[in-house]
Amino acid sequence: MSPLLSRGRKRSFTLIELLVVIAIIAILIGLLLPAVQKVREAAARAKCQNNLKQLGLALHNFQSANDYLPPMDGPQKATSTGGDRGDLFYWLLPYLEQENLFKLHKNPSYAWTLPGETDPGPIVNAEIKGFLCPSDGSNMPVQMWGGGWAGGNYVANWQVFADPGTWNTAINPRIPASFADGTSQTQVFAEKIMRNSSTGTSPLWGHGNWDYNWLPAYQTWISNGPGTVFQLQPRPGFDYWRASTAHTGGMNVCMGDGSVRNLSPGISGNTWWASCTPAAGDVLGTDW
Repeated sequence: MSPLLSRGRKRSFTLIELLVVIAIIAILIGLLLPAVQKVREAAARAKCQNNLKQLGLALHNFQSANDYLPPMDGPQKATSTGGDRGDLFYWLLPYLEQENLFKLHKNPSYAWTLPGETDPGPIVNAEIKGFLCPSDGSNMPVQMWGGGWAGGNYVANWQVFADPGTWNTAINPRIPASFADGTSQTQVFAEKIMRNSSTGTSPLWGHGNWDYNWLPAYQTWISNGPGTVFQLQPRPGFDYWRASTAHTGGMNVCMGDGSVRNLSPGISGNTWWASCTPAAGDVLGTDW
């Protein structure tokens, strides 16, 4: 054979070489996938923190406009008679660039129905992106039970916005008067996974207080008191009363001063409890 013809012949991959290349590609993908997932989770956590930041700003703007904070559930001014009823997230809508949605409803009974319409009304069918955590795969669709009653991932601290001793949800806390322990030391909002498939419960921002299972709140004291903390990626059947998060690294919370923190899963029950109570005279632990 001529050397010229020999030099012109192309050499193909053997089967073994092809398998080696495929194996190398698979290994590289395996090494890169966790890094991609970490970047994706970091982005979701940042978005979640921004949502909580906006809620904190809305809360302070409400305080500036009214000289009090909205109730967990009830009339906007707890001492008033008649007028609309709604929960805290409904009253914050005008301060979250949702004033048009807020103005749809002026029923002297419940804020989420219009005169003559069936319950629930269209307001609780609204999908508000700022109420949804991107890490929670259970929050879409936002409507529960096939339609109506839109849920969300952010919940209010029962210790601040309601009276734990009487279950009265129609109170108006104030900044700073209701925060004797300090606004920077007290949680106002945390996360909760939207659907608990074992119990059918969900934090619904438009639901009434006739059933506390659906209020957008977290009530730490019900679940064994100060010894409990938030739940990190809990399984179905988790304790619905407690705060819960779909994030891997910890719980995002908004404090009374509007700051947002990511709390470690290793936080003690006593420190978590101290950060939930606004005026108990307790002190945050060194694990804060």
